[in-house]
Amino acid sequence: MRILIRLPNWLGDGVMFSPSFEALKRRFSSADFVLVGSRATCELFEKDKRVCAVVIDESKKGFFRLFKTFSLARDLFHQFGPFDIAISFTNHFYSAFLLFCTRAHKRIGYEGFLRVFLLNHRVKKQSFSHQVLSYGNLLSVLGISLRDLKGLSLSFKKRSGNDAKMGRIGISSGAAFGSSKMWPLEYFASVGAYFLKSGYEVVLFGFAKEASNNAKITSLIEQKLGFVNHNLKDLSNQTDIARLCNEIAKLDVFLSNDSGPMHIAAALQTPLVALFGPTHPTYCLPYGVKEDRAVIINQFLSCSPCQKRVCPLGHHECMRSIKPEIVIESIQKLLWGKNANQA
Repeated sequence: MRILIRLPNWLGDGVMFSPSFEALKRRFSSADFVLVGSRATCELFEKDKRVCAVVIDESKKGFFRLFKTFSLARDLFHQFGPFDIAISFTNHFYSAFLLFCTRAHKRIGYEGFLRVFLLNHRVKKQSFSHQVLSYGNLLSVLGISLRDLKGLSLSFKKRSGNDAKMGRIGISSGAAFGSSKMWPLEYFASVGAYFLKSGYEVVLFGFAKEASNNAKITSLIEQKLGFVNHNLKDLSNQTDIARLCNEIAKLDVFLSNDSGPMHIAAALQTPLVALFGPTHPTYCLPYGVKEDRAVIINQFLSCSPCQKRVCPLGHHECMRSIKPEIVIESIQKLLWGKNANQA
């Protein structure tokens, strides 16, 4: 049996899809899986032994997306033959069109715009408290219930001991959704400077445009300290997904906006402080993390969650009102809890 999966597009969504993937692998124990998606989400699962192929979908680039999607589907059919099952974990027209053009026997996805003509097993969209459950609901067609879902799971090493002589604090300052989800860079710098002064190693993570943010954070930290501290490590654009997971697994605490790396930390059970403001306060929270391993900070202002990419009121107070002192205290609590557990 071959099963085609159109993965979610965003890194964090890919991590939140993992409980559904594990449930599928348990239900279809002898099936081979072919995964199609963005480069980031494909990298999450390419080392999984049950995955026989991962295919990067680049049909969105440039023009003639419909033809590119058809060409991708044709290539999949020629390489693997007709799929027994194909499931789309994105709700876009093009993902359903991809499934249709591969001639998969059972094509599963949420109902929606024009997808009624492309999917022969349509699931009615429902409201769930978490994205993990929304993905899992698609599997009801296959006799898999939400009770069959377990925790987040990645095919990388689980949390290992910190190999540094000092503690290690990780910082991810980016957020793919938009600037509204991002904590001010000067606040990140204040937290970084505090822990560098306290003898910790501070590691900055990021890709592409986040590299410039980390350069600004580094500059601000150096201004605060008055010198270059070599315990500050900037790994911008130096980590593929596998190394990113490995580095996050070795952290004592991870500080992040609502982002993909935050969900990786949750999957690896790395203690984390997550900052929320404009996004839904429960739908994308770190899933299945033990209470003593996560601090979620949300000021719950009257204007949030607005779900906007840019603050519509211009003041960005939902994130600016989370002061560095609050975050420092939260990180310290996680560090003290970790030390207490080791004692």
